Amino acid sequence: MPLPTEAAPTPTLFVDLDGTLIDGDLLHESLAGAVRQDLGVLFRVPFWVARGRVELKLRLAELDSVEV
Repeated sequence: MPLPTEAAPTPTLFVDLDGTLIDGDLLHESLAGAVRQDLGVLFRVPFWVARGRVELKLRLAELDSVEV
């Protein structure tokens, strides 16, 4: 009896949307959406920026999703 095999993982496609699929910067769009939902975000942004651009993007992604 043959052993069951694991299915190959589905490859993931990452696409840079800024300036190619959307006319703008996704970071700016995310920031604007997050601020519209909660003005307090403006006070937290400098702390996120101090920890790096990746931290800023992660935090904004948690708060707002941009419809493309």
